[in-house]
Amino acid sequence: MDVDEEDVVVDEEGEMVVDEEADQEAMAFAKEDGMMSEDEAESEDLGEDADDDDDQRSEAGEQQAATDTTTATGKEKQQRQRNQSPEEQQVKDDSQGQQEEGEAKEGDQHKAKVEGEEAAAEEEDLVGSDVVVFQPDTFHLVFGRASDGLPIVERHAIAYRNKPTTASSADSHHGTTQGQQPPAVRQPQPAAAFGGFGQPAPTAADTAHGHEQGIFAYEDPAVDMEQREQALAAVQAEMKMVRDTRGRRLPGSNALVDENRLRKAQQGPRKPTTIAAQNDRDSVFEDVAPVGVNKIVGHQVTHLKRDSNFTVFHPLLPLGDLDCRTRSRTAVEDSMADIWRELLQHHLSLRPAALRRMRAVVLVPDLASRAFVRSVVRVVLDLLGFQSVLVHHDSVCATFGAGLPGACVVNLHARNTSVSCVQDGVVIGETRMQLPYGLFDVARTAGWLMERVYFHDQPSPISYRSVHDMESLLRFNDDNLHFVLPEASQKPHTLTLRYPCEHTLKYHIVLAQQVVFAPYGLFYPVLLGLDPTAATAYTVANGDDPEDAVVDDNRPNQSTTTANNTSSTPTGSTTPVPAGTGSPPKRAKLSRRSTARSRSAANDVASPSTSTAATPQQPPPSRIRGRNSSTSGGGGSGGGVVTPVPVKGGVAAAPAPAHATPMLPLDRAVVQSILGVPSLGVRGKMWQAIILTGSGAKYRNFANTLQQRLFMVMSELKLAVDDIVVLDKAKDIDPAHLTWKGGAILAQLQAADEMWVTQDVWQRLGTRALREVFPFEW
Repeated sequence: MDVDEEDVVVDEEGEMVVDEEADQEAMAFAKEDGMMSEDEAESEDLGEDADDDDDQRSEAGEQQAATDTTTATGKEKQQRQRNQSPEEQQVKDDSQGQQEEGEAKEGDQHKAKVEGEEAAAEEEDLVGSDVVVFQPDTFHLVFGRASDGLPIVERHAIAYRNKPTTASSADSHHGTTQGQQPPAVRQPQPAAAFGGFGQPAPTAADTAHGHEQGIFAYEDPAVDMEQREQALAAVQAEMKMVRDTRGRRLPGSNALVDENRLRKAQQGPRKPTTIAAQNDRDSVFEDVAPVGVNKIVGHQVTHLKRDSNFTVFHPLLPLGDLDCRTRSRTAVEDSMADIWRELLQHHLSLRPAALRRMRAVVLVPDLASRAFVRSVVRVVLDLLGFQSVLVHHDSVCATFGAGLPGACVVNLHARNTSVSCVQDGVVIGETRMQLPYGLFDVARTAGWLMERVYFHDQPSPISYRSVHDMESLLRFNDDNLHFVLPEASQKPHTLTLRYPCEHTLKYHIVLAQQVVFAPYGLFYPVLLGLDPTAATAYTVANGDDPEDAVVDDNRPNQSTTTANNTSSTPTGSTTPVPAGTGSPPKRAKLSRRSTARSRSAANDVASPSTSTAATPQQPPPSRIRGRNSSTSGGGGSGGGVVTPVPVKGGVAAAPAPAHATPMLPLDRAVVQSILGVPSLGVRGKMWQAIILTGSGAKYRNFANTLQQRLFMVMSELKLAVDDIVVLDKAKDIDPAHLTWKGGAILAQLQAADEMWVTQDVWQRLGTRALREVFPFEW
């Protein structure tokens, strides 16, 4: 059969072949039309079959030839191997093995590279994966990528190895020993009660109690034991009263376990159970600072051995600024940058070169000074090399995390507590307040209560100046303390003291209501061992900044709400101005009314109850309010400005803002903050949304207890409030992570695109860029 030209096609190699399908269709068409007889069709089919058989035989022949060639090659190879010597064969086998090993290694590297590129691509697709959110605190650093579900919590501390003392160095520095620390930094001296993070030598009391060795990083506060005993009696009297959820007194009383009974309940010899370090899964039995390691950061600081020659330093003070008392600000900034850099590389695998493509969000306290904000920006942009930075208040970010437009935010940190009211993403200036106590002080109070019951007639093994002992007390605080009085029955508790590379000591102590008394110190600050005349609550943060090139003389005055009076003072001024001066008359009148109604809030620190039969004698009001004392700025009963006095030890406290009030209990501080809101409508909303955040907000039943206490304070002030709502776990988020979560949400908001300060803008404008870009009052 002739092949039609239309049935000829060109293959991929350019050769002309017959389209078989088209040929078969043509044959079928020819049969139907009678153009081809059946014999011709059969002969055509037989010819095609023969051609197919020939093709198959040729392919089989080619395969057989290839097999024969391979066999011959294999035989020749075997023959050559027989002819080779053993040494040549060994060399050849080694080279072949190395070649195969190299090929396998290259394959693994290629596979790892592909997997890394895929992981990087997936990470880039996540919103916020290029943003790191930082929430620095005195004790902890909460950080992580904005795309992460949970942040990382680390100790915000660094330890430097001390250089050996030599006579020449001691003489050249007038007896001051130099340490392995930032340049031009002297060895820290014993510091103040709050934020004193040096390496003081053991005191006589430490030696008497067997605390010759240890890394001492804290100072004991000035404790008035008489006032502390009175505060404990007041708490016990309050615990005996039965109250409803609104704080109203009910008939009956609660039975408390007497301390003498608890002392008798301690069974057997009061000796600890000793456990070898390798048998305690939570103990550290390896030296984290061998020879050659001169710097330790983060939680590894608590893993240093007690005889380690290191100085522990926390860069932040409890009241929201850098600890520049014994070091220069530049040296403290370098220390903070070292901490952040090491933790980023260890936990997030972010090397310094990778930070150039990253952005950073830093959450600062509501009362952070301008110098502190500027130092944070320097650390992030200049020392760490981030691409850009955004700084915002932590209370505002707490409302973002809770999904609320406005709230009264109570942030309980380790060494301080802040209270602020936020509305529409802005902190109301008149409501800002910081209290100088927190989780750290509650843990120390728990240790003091255990000493009264268990170590009342023998030396206590607990040193409140030791890094390791305080770490054990903080762990005991997290596991055992709460606000549920019915559960505080007489039962054993375990205090575990761990020291790296040493035996673990476990004390089995029988406690009762002591696990409730300790956190109740937040409402009775004297019970925490704090001096009410030395500790202050700040209400105005910033004065004029000497490094700020532009000073706005027309800036509106800040209203300072205190427990005794209300004074309106220009920012940066230290002279009180009569109430109402420099602010609208209506606003000043409202502030005076709120202050007059809450005047009695500071009259009683030991007990808010109006019943005096069940309470002991209260501390003198003059010591509590700073009235008629050297700490009252106004003198007499009208003092509105409190000047902090030097603390015990002769070391001056950190510079404080000009406007401060005597220390207030937490419940009264919340009431004062909400009453400072100028708008009555906004004030009503604040009562409906009080958010508890921070590591100290996880006590069980804390929200209900605070709600009850707020009702009691409002009743005492004869102010009516319909309802009070306290949220301890907003949106089911851990209160310790709520503020950080809000910062992660802020980083992903489209409205935050204009709040970033880039490297270029910071280099060109400096402080001016911070004042014009950051979304809070500068």
